[in-house]
Amino acid sequence: MYTRDLKTELQSYGLRLPTGNLKGRKGGAGPAEGATFLMGNTVVNVPFFSSYVQHSPYWLSGRGDSSYDLWYNDYRVEKMLPLAPARDFYHKKTGDGFSYEKIALIHGKDCLATTVMQDCIYQRLNEGCSFCAIELSLQRGLTIRRKEPQQLAEVARESMREGITHLLLTTGTLPHRKEEVQHLSACVKALKESTGLPIQVQCLPPEDFGLLGILKEAGVDTLGLHIESLDENVLQQHAPSKASLGWEGFQNVWSEAVKLWGRGQVTSYIIMGLGENLDRSLERLEKMVELGVYPYVVPLRPVQGTILENKLPPSPSLMKQVYEYTAELLSEGDMCAGEIAAGCGRCRACSALPDFEDVAIKKPQTTCRTIGNKEEKAMVMALRRRVFVDEQGLFVDTDEDEYDRRALHLVASCNNRLVGTVRLYHWDKGIWMGGRLAVSPDYRHNGIAPLLVKKAVELARENEASKFMAWVQDQHQQFFLHLGWWYTGSKKLIAGKEHLLMQAF
Repeated sequence: MYTRDLKTELQSYGLRLPTGNLKGRKGGAGPAEGATFLMGNTVVNVPFFSSYVQHSPYWLSGRGDSSYDLWYNDYRVEKMLPLAPARDFYHKKTGDGFSYEKIALIHGKDCLATTVMQDCIYQRLNEGCSFCAIELSLQRGLTIRRKEPQQLAEVARESMREGITHLLLTTGTLPHRKEEVQHLSACVKALKESTGLPIQVQCLPPEDFGLLGILKEAGVDTLGLHIESLDENVLQQHAPSKASLGWEGFQNVWSEAVKLWGRGQVTSYIIMGLGENLDRSLERLEKMVELGVYPYVVPLRPVQGTILENKLPPSPSLMKQVYEYTAELLSEGDMCAGEIAAGCGRCRACSALPDFEDVAIKKPQTTCRTIGNKEEKAMVMALRRRVFVDEQGLFVDTDEDEYDRRALHLVASCNNRLVGTVRLYHWDKGIWMGGRLAVSPDYRHNGIAPLLVKKAVELARENEASKFMAWVQDQHQQFFLHLGWWYTGSKKLIAGKEHLLMQAF
């Protein structure tokens, strides 16, 4: 059996546990419960608390170390290794006295996730989502009602020692949406300053689309706007607050979000197994991909204590059908989970869709080289004009200067489309300078910028540079620090904007 098929079956049937103290998640803001394991070449979150799990053909036996054997009835199938933070991580306390476990949890292999505000106005009005356990965690004393920026920054900074590479902020819904977005933004800014890690925010779409811009300016790298089901009847029954926005309303807000974050960086949970019309759902999955929205398809995961706690998940055969169909759509739409900057899609533990993508998707062929002709030079200048003149407003008509004539211009191409550029030139006595790093908005989370910078460093070395430096906009400092550059201490205004002098070697 392929790993992707095994993962699909485990998430529909669940997993019977051996006697012991294997811990997992019982509640929370999303439709999930259970624990996460490394299995083969993938990560899988498997349910094991719900009652239906007792009838699963899959079960675990201990191996005498920290790993387990996975069995299908009497046949050993796979070795599984539970993923958990260091024993003392959750027991550490923030400066104001709260255990880390009440502030944020490690999801999957390398994601730190938190529900910033544990209240949902719709739950209080009996209009909340029937599958959501957001307030159960609060009632059980497992978390606190509101996480503050300094608390999240402290826990996130420490979590990097546990191998965390991206962050996820979910939230309940407040009566005043601007207050909700402003608090999320404050948390994002604090996290960016303390860690520099990519962040996904997941929230109910705001009626005022201008609030999306506040999140973007705060530093949110990818946005989750979850419709949950693509069937209006299901929404009305199980998520009435989202049904009030409707399919058309979600399309409108997704379109606005894609303008800000680009294709593939706006995501939406799609829960299968709620009684949806399959044909309508498949048709609308196609529309989502056309809009540039990544549909994070998951099976229903009934959580104890919710209205749906006794409902069964969808069959593995249904999920395989939907996964295969969606993976093909994503391949044709040039999107994949591996390019999502942060959050659930990048984590991939709660859905087998990314595993089906690994088979279906045609990986983009990315190359980086120096320009070859005048036509490419013109394309480079057009891309730079789009970024530095039209988008950033650093220059009035053109960003071209006297260094362009003697500079070496690198270009990055994806499937033969020019999507990025950077230049480098000799400055003085072995010193080379880099600059004008520009990437097409649709490709800013595809690893294009790091590829260009690394190639520029290599090319400077090939030209016997003793130093390679660049004036970098202040907000891009963390990006260069993560690539191994350092700040020299010099600053200056370029085109009215503060730049820092960074050095590679």
